[in-house]
Amino acid sequence: AQNSPFVFEAILPKNENSRLGIDVLPVAIGEYGGLSVLKVSANGIVARWNAEQTSALRICPGDALMSINDVRGTDIKRMMDALSVPQELRLLVLRRPNGTLVP
Repeated sequence: AQNSPFVFEAILPKNENSRLGIDVLPVAIGEYGGLSVLKVSANGIVARWNAEQTSALRICPGDALMSINDVRGTDIKRMMDALSVPQELRLLVLRRPNGTLVP
C-alpha cells in the first residue's frame, strides 16, 4: 500500500468516436481543485489504458485528475471541457494514501 501521494501521467488516444469511460466529480485537493474519479467503466479509453499498465499506473476510483492537457484544477469547467475534445488527452493523476483527497 502507498503511504505517500503518488503522481503519474496518463496519455490517452482519443477521437470523436471514443468514450472516456469514467465518472468524475469536482473536489478540493489542498488549495487546488481537481476531478475525483468515481467510477471506471469496463468500456472506454481509460479501461483500455488500465489494461496495458502495471497496477501503480492504472486510473482507479479515488484518484484525482490534477490537470488535463495542461488545464489545471483551478478551472473545473475548462477541465471538463478538455475531457470532451476529440484529441489525445494528457492526464496528471494524483493518488493519495487511502484515497483521501482533502488533507
